[in-house]
Amino acid sequence: MKVIDEINKVDDVLRKVGNVLIVAGIIDIGVFIYCIMNQYGYSSNLGLFAIIAGVYLRRGSLRVAQITSFLSGFYFITFLFNVMFLITEFSDSLIQFYLDEGITAFELSVSFAFSLCLIILYYWVYRTLTQELIISAMIKYKKIKHFFMHPRTGIVIGLIIVIVTLIQFNNVNELNEVNPQQLSSQLLNP
Repeated sequence: MKVIDEINKVDDVLRKVGNVLIVAGIIDIGVFIYCIMNQYGYSSNLGLFAIIAGVYLRRGSLRVAQITSFLSGFYFITFLFNVMFLITEFSDSLIQFYLDEGITAFELSVSFAFSLCLIILYYWVYRTLTQELIISAMIKYKKIKHFFMHPRTGIVIGLIIVIVTLIQFNNVNELNEVNPQQLSSQLLNP
């Protein structure tokens, strides 16, 4: 009886996440179609993949739950970094660039709000699918075999990419701050 209750709880969680992903995928496809019809630039992040994952989660697939939690953790970290990085490093110049390109402040605000909604969605999916109940079911039914199969690895890989990107950006900034005359004199007179 205890095993059946545990399976029912796992199925309820997977069904709830599946429903949310199906709705989010349908909304994303609708926004994508609207943007194409009105000649706006839009790159879809969810769409069909969210609908397919949602259908499999509704059916109780722990394998898809594992993949979805991995990807949602990865996307959460990388999207959060991208939004924070753009806000802190390029806020004035980025806004001016968009306004110069003919994008209205309203469209820019909608794009930013949509990005925040995606971040919240990725976080919620990750947190829901990495509950102890779901992780223990994945381990129990041997869906997690090694480190790279663990859902929390998505966060780790996302953080590694963020750190490498920050290091590279910092190196590019240091190169841009070097005076070309000073650099050429150092190269000619070692």
